[in-house]
Amino acid sequence: MAILALLSLPGVASAARFVEVTVSLDGKIMLTGSRGDDGSADVDDVWHYLKTLKLVPTEHFAGLKIPADAQSALLKSSAPVGQPGEIVVSIDYGGIATTRELRLVREPPDKYGREWRIHAEDLDDLFDERLITRRQAADLRTPQLEDRRRAR
Repeated sequence: MAILALLSLPGVASAARFVEVTVSLDGKIMLTGSRGDDGSADVDDVWHYLKTLKLVPTEHFAGLKIPADAQSALLKSSAPVGQPGEIVVSIDYGGIATTRELRLVREPPDKYGREWRIHAEDLDDLFDERLITRRQAADLRTPQLEDRRRAR
């Protein structure tokens, strides 16, 4: 009977999901963040959350010794080209992308310590290179391949 009462509460039956973000440099998590949504956003829409989502620096990020007054930062892999080691941007339900450099923009920190955003141009560059699952690709509302065909 308690289960029936719980299921009848508003919002419980509707889909909600937790979207987690990590930015790793050479295998160490540098930045983290999260947000929720109602589950209706497709993989492309979720990737675009990154343009406004502020991220929290980790202790590994602190080890980079970025000056406290710096308004921007550049994450750059220290591994030689062709060797393992890279920057990985991962957002649940939005894909995973790798790069060797990533620009960050600092904003005033909020009460949760979120103060870094990924530069929008870098996110646009990574958009076409990111990996998504087949299921995510099948669920796209406006697949880019179709958009490109119409543009021809």
